[in-house]
Amino acid sequence: MSELQGRAAVVTGGSRGIGRALVLALVRAGAKVVFCTRRDSEEASEVVRVGQALGGVLAHVVADVASEVQVDRLFDHALDLHGRVDIALHNAGISHSALLVSLEEARLDAMLATNTTSAFLVARRVARDVARFSRPATLITIGSLAQHGSPANAAYAASKGALVGLTRAIAAECGASGLRAYLAVVGLVETDLTRDLPERTRSLLLDTCPLKRASTPDEIAAAVVGLAVTEGALQNGEPFYLSGGLTEIPA
Repeated sequence: MSELQGRAAVVTGGSRGIGRALVLALVRAGAKVVFCTRRDSEEASEVVRVGQALGGVLAHVVADVASEVQVDRLFDHALDLHGRVDIALHNAGISHSALLVSLEEARLDAMLATNTTSAFLVARRVARDVARFSRPATLITIGSLAQHGSPANAAYAASKGALVGLTRAIAAECGASGLRAYLAVVGLVETDLTRDLPERTRSLLLDTCPLKRASTPDEIAAAVVGLAVTEGALQNGEPFYLSGGLTEIPA
């Protein structure tokens, strides 16, 4: 599999779950990958080892993508290594469930910074590079069905819901210059973020989902990297659902 041979990609939040699967799927497709995590970890080192064992070219950078300076450092490193960034997969995110009346402001600020501000900063850097180098690029952001809202998830829903408007605005503003922007809306995926879901919530999601099971990170990665390969212009700016047929979170 070498559909992305010669392409260079940046992945945010690439050490676990969906992010790890994205990095390794890109490697298998032949892309050269630079991925980041907010802190150094054995998990990140393991992704590098696995990717290299697959014959991949990949590098790990410690970067908090809620910081413009660190986003620039991440992309500058990729440019220094490979001279180009063709694909950016923005996966970094955090979740915290709390009732609206009891949510602490610090938790709200953290979620908006990690889930929303970071998406804007990554998108802006990609857009600037497309204009600077006159080279097209693909930006895919990982969203969530939580964008539709559910009890005890007001802040998370707001932070993810904002990505719909952001993605459409990027497409409207930058599509003609060669930047393709997509939002991959995932449902229940077996990751660290969902492992501690209350049993009632998990059962409700599984009962409502036509697939009757959770998705796996590898399934999400296959679909996302597949879109990066095809560069589907007609989907530019649109959310696409990777949720097993589930289109909203049942109350």
